[in-house]
Amino acid sequence: MRRRLLPRTGRSGAGADRPSLRAYGSEDGGLTGQVTARSRPERACQGPGRSFRYRPGPSPAERLIPAEGADIIAHQDLAPWNLVAGGEDAWAFIDWDTAAPGSRLWDVAYAVHGFIPLSADPDWQRTDAADRLRVFAEAYGLDEAERRQLVPLLGRRTRSMHDFLRDRAAQGDQPWATLWAEGHGDIWRSDAEYIEQREELWARALLAG
Repeated sequence: MRRRLLPRTGRSGAGADRPSLRAYGSEDGGLTGQVTARSRPERACQGPGRSFRYRPGPSPAERLIPAEGADIIAHQDLAPWNLVAGGEDAWAFIDWDTAAPGSRLWDVAYAVHGFIPLSADPDWQRTDAADRLRVFAEAYGLDEAERRQLVPLLGRRTRSMHDFLRDRAAQGDQPWATLWAEGHGDIWRSDAEYIEQREELWARALLAG
């Protein structure tokens, strides 16, 4: 199966000040592989006999955007620019420096935004976004309750990026003030509005059948 890696300027996440790679599978199988790679580290955090002792400290993720929930050690920046793809079943996420307590759905919502993708930009919109969202949820193994929780979280998680940039820019913090001036906040706000306006579509895709 062929995959494409498309270079694009990074969004305003923890690594938004560097170029990024946006990965797409040519078929649903490519997306399924990405979701499988995404789910493995989180599930490993919860296996029998596995536990983490978290020591509060200067975690970049905690300083940036507080996550909703704390049931796992979440990556906090699961996006195409942090995915390394090798062979047919060789996938790995990098850049764990912002890992901190969070929830599975918090990370899922962020990953969905980048990997589906859910974008207001016509150049990045996909007519099959709802179908890809369903494939993502099935591959990850979300149950009905989790799917219902995910729908409103998709917009909230995306909007949190806009609010973060706005607040940091108001304080003059770098590189966030520069990113805000360059229009990254507008991108996140537009994406959040795009997602929120289509909540019924996402709900139908996730709950159909």
